[in-house]
Amino acid sequence: MSRLKSPESKVTGKSIAEVVRDWIDAGIARTRTERERAAWIASAKEGIVDEARHLEQNGPSLARFTQV
Repeated sequence: MSRLKSPESKVTGKSIAEVVRDWIDAGIARTRTERERAAWIASAKEGIVDEARHLEQNGPSLARFTQV
């Protein structure tokens, strides 16, 4: 009895299970990257709100970023 092969597995020489694992791993990596990007965007938005609040209360100032 011959083993079933998908077009992808025929081209890559991998079993169907290995191809599926690769797809799953790629999906997990893509989701992780998208979540990290979304978290970075949310953090940046919070920083912008914080900066706007500081500017409204204190006006523009470089002293806030001066290193001592």
